[in-house]
Amino acid sequence: ATDGDAGTFGVVRYFFSDEPDQFSLDEETGWVILRAALDYELMRRFTLTVLARDGGGEETTGRIRVNVLDVNDNAPLFQKETYLGSLRENEQAVQPVARIRATDDDSPPNNFLTYSITSASAFPHFFSINMVEGYAVISVTRPLDYEQVPNGMIHLTVMARDGGNPALNSTVAVTVEVIDENDNPPEFSRPSYIVKIPENIIAGATVLLVNASDLDASREFGQASLIYSLEGSSQFRLNSRSGEITTTALLDREVKSEFILIVRAVDGGVGPQQKTGIATVNITILDINDNAPVWRDEPYHTNVVEMSPINTDVIS
Repeated sequence: ATDGDAGTFGVVRYFFSDEPDQFSLDEETGWVILRAALDYELMRRFTLTVLARDGGGEETTGRIRVNVLDVNDNAPLFQKETYLGSLRENEQAVQPVARIRATDDDSPPNNFLTYSITSASAFPHFFSINMVEGYAVISVTRPLDYEQVPNGMIHLTVMARDGGNPALNSTVAVTVEVIDENDNPPEFSRPSYIVKIPENIIAGATVLLVNASDLDASREFGQASLIYSLEGSSQFRLNSRSGEITTTALLDREVKSEFILIVRAVDGGVGPQQKTGIATVNITILDINDNAPVWRDEPYHTNVVEMSPINTDVIS
């Protein structure tokens, strides 16, 4: 400010009408000096009232408007610490699995965010990320096979990068659970089993251990869900869990020398989703010497003419 008076009456000194915490004022030069850090996100504009007073006590009032300019000092902040999504295996169409969002307290353009998938524990090229209604939507673009996904889980890392220069970024973990479908039937280790046992085998003895496998990896549909069954003869029993075939009674080769059994393994599917594996078991009963000779028409009667020559046939 200027004052047209001469001498001490023309000397102007400067004062704040209300002493602000963030600024100081040199009363002789009128320089306004910053004395505390400013935060754009807390206060974007200051209005300072300054008194200019001359040596005679006359004063006038002026105003200073200080606009605080934003700098990129806030990194993006995700709304959740982690995100979880899921989908069923073998889905043919593009499937959204998770929606994520971050915010940035800076002003435009520093708070403009872009999202990217920076890492994936498996099948990184099967995922895309796009903005939909303010959210970053993660989608699976190709069918996934549960049996190829370790533990049925894929772990992603998603980055949100702001528009500052230099840019700031934050990352968040996204877990995608792949749900197993019952898409593999049980298969026996052999389509047909051939076994031979002696006829004197005791009741309850083990004859054979059949085994089926199921490529579905979950407990619901895979190996742990298999149930075995047997048909073809009541003289054999099949353990529904272990696949062990045992005898239920004594066998007699002279009564029946061969058995053809059908074994089935069904998985944990329900109704039309259940799958079955089938195999045959051919059991041959081996003979043992358990029967003594028996005369057909004992006693036998015959006549021999006296004086018959040696080596004459007598009876058969």
